[in-house]
Amino acid sequence: TKEQRLQIGEEIRQYMYQLINLSNSKFGDKHIFAGQKTDNSAYELGLGVTATDQTTSVAASNSGLDYSVSGSFKADYTVKITDRDYGTPATVSYTYAYKDPTSGEMKESKEFKALVRDGKVELDIPGGKITVSETPPLAVGDSFKIVEPKVTGSAEKTVVFQAEKSGKANDPTMTFRYSADGGFTWTENVPGTIDSNGNVVITTNTGVALTINGEAELTEVPDTEASAADGGSWFYARPTAVYKGDDDDTQVV
Repeated sequence: TKEQRLQIGEEIRQYMYQLINLSNSKFGDKHIFAGQKTDNSAYELGLGVTATDQTTSVAASNSGLDYSVSGSFKADYTVKITDRDYGTPATVSYTYAYKDPTSGEMKESKEFKALVRDGKVELDIPGGKITVSETPPLAVGDSFKIVEPKVTGSAEKTVVFQAEKSGKANDPTMTFRYSADGGFTWTENVPGTIDSNGNVVITTNTGVALTINGEAELTEVPDTEASAADGGSWFYARPTAVYKGDDDDTQVV
């Protein structure tokens, strides 16, 4: 039942809080799990986000392309097909660009090549992969916009977001619903706002804000009685531990 799931969730949250406290253990006045940043806590409570459909992270400029997505990308990328070689073996060349999180400058990669194998092309991007069917084939000038879902704010329980319609996230008629209490109550007909990067932001009445790819193709979740197994675009903003120690990348665990 919903009540039993909420009780189990509360027990698991208590275990997570205990683990965060243990992970912030000190030797003397130094945090022992924070790498070289020993003056700071290794972990802090935050929010992480997961989506039931990873393809919502990626939008193709050519709507006719058939592709799948795996992994979790390290940044927001723009991937461009720059060349094709129809020799043996056939190859596709591509570059990717991203915004440096420190300087805010756009950084572009060198050109990479991917083999066409068994009618598919695998584009390796840091942290993830886009596998594209060659029916229809990739063409020079095709591109992909990658935006991993992000969440800000704070919440003691998981906040569930659903798409109420099918279509592009940035469609002016697109609306969403969300629940912050395990599906007991829902706030419906919530519009998204467009940020400066063209992404869509859905904000709850408690200030939890979900950002998703504005060009993503979303699928309707028909009603509040549906389950994730029924399909549709679902996003979960979950309380989690965020690593704040000495690392190249912030880790959500």
